[in-house]
Amino acid sequence: MHDALVLKVPKYAVLAKQHDAELVDELHYVARRMVESAIHHQPLGKTDLNFFRDVGRERARARFSPDDLRAGMQLAYLAGASDVSVLADTSNHVDVTTYFAHATRELGQLARVADVACAAALAEMDGGKLGMGLLVRHLLEGSSPDATAAALGVTLPAGYLLLLCRPRPYGSRQKIHPMVAERLLARVPGALCQLRARSEELLLLLPITEDTLRTVRATGSDLTAELAAIMGNLHVLESVAASPQAVPAAYAEAKNSIALIAAMPDAENRPYHVNELLIESTISAQPALRRKLAGLLEPLDQGKDLRRTLEILFACGLDREKTAKRLYIHRRTLTYRLLRIRTLTGFDPAAAHGIQVLRCALTAARLPASLQDAT
Repeated sequence: MHDALVLKVPKYAVLAKQHDAELVDELHYVARRMVESAIHHQPLGKTDLNFFRDVGRERARARFSPDDLRAGMQLAYLAGASDVSVLADTSNHVDVTTYFAHATRELGQLARVADVACAAALAEMDGGKLGMGLLVRHLLEGSSPDATAAALGVTLPAGYLLLLCRPRPYGSRQKIHPMVAERLLARVPGALCQLRARSEELLLLLPITEDTLRTVRATGSDLTAELAAIMGNLHVLESVAASPQAVPAAYAEAKNSIALIAAMPDAENRPYHVNELLIESTISAQPALRRKLAGLLEPLDQGKDLRRTLEILFACGLDREKTAKRLYIHRRTLTYRLLRIRTLTGFDPAAAHGIQVLRCALTAARLPASLQDAT
């Protein structure tokens, strides 16, 4: 367990050089109490929780991030769980399940206690930046955001407007820097953000009340417009959490729906609400319809760049002059291609009905195989 911590959590490697003996004793205490608690089906007591509060404070003072702290506790938990699996009667599945269910509940409790203590210490040390990141995580997980906010000296608002932003997967764009997000949010008191560097996903949480929702939505549109100007093009899904406790459901809604925006051939650089994606959602939910619509475009593969021409036409809002410029072709060439599209598909991209059908067909063809794959 000690070696796993040192290898997998860099901060523990630094700590081990200075306080190796204390670290080993601490890890064994975590694992031992997990086993004892599971065997006797008893929750961890006040002494245990105070111990984990001390762990949280000490880790913060050692410049641990909340993620480092949680990673260490999870590894210690796994060591304890391994011992539980040895002690439990493996022929009795109910017995084993009971052990692990109990251990998992206790891990959640002790992790929250340590997190809150860590947040309070971080608030004193770094102006609360890492602590605010912890608050965002607790809001998304639905785990004790009130206690974390109190430790940071923050008053939670009535609710949040969530803006989930992702760069479009094509075209030239720049990565968003955390300082850019912080600068944009500085003008919105109580706003929070989370930036995932690997996926370049940016989540903004703007505080709202029932009376301010419209104003905050306008602010959110302005913020995403500025982000789009920096990054190139964005897909943005907005979702409303009527209370801090509703944030996990609002975030899940945003993650499940943002792939629908990516499938839209005419998506704009603005926040979309899930109610604006009813057509895309309907197509996605019906595989047979999806296949049939996507199949309408297959004849376009007979001609060069016909499918791309149709996509650019919608991306340019059906403006033929802009479309020709984007494709670096003459207007007459564009007109010829659109006639070929009408001939091959049977739908006229210059007529209202043809536009409706072809847009749905492009959406169906651009949807991921599974929305879960895109979240």
